[in-house]
Amino acid sequence: MQDRPDYIYSVLSPQSSVLNPQHSVMPKRVAAVMALVAFAMCLLMGMGADNPLSTTLLRALEAMGVAFVVGWVIGTMAQSMLNESLSDREKKSEIQESKPAPRDR
Repeated sequence: MQDRPDYIYSVLSPQSSVLNPQHSVMPKRVAAVMALVAFAMCLLMGMGADNPLSTTLLRALEAMGVAFVVGWVIGTMAQSMLNESLSDREKKSEIQESKPAPRDR
């Protein structure tokens, strides 16, 4: 009997590690969020300025494309910083585990 949804097991699997470059989701998510926010803002601002629908949609799509590319770059940089930080932390823990503990007396 399975109590948890399938996506829980996919998140908990060792293949979905943050350090695994094949499964880096951060750039995709950051790019998608930035693109959708830019699109929505351009739609609202275009409607607020009483621009024609075609002009508003064209500008919103252009802003969405630019924001997607910028978001992808930012997400990739954030993912690489996270990977570097986690690998440094793992190295520190390995070094500390290998040192003998000081004796009390």
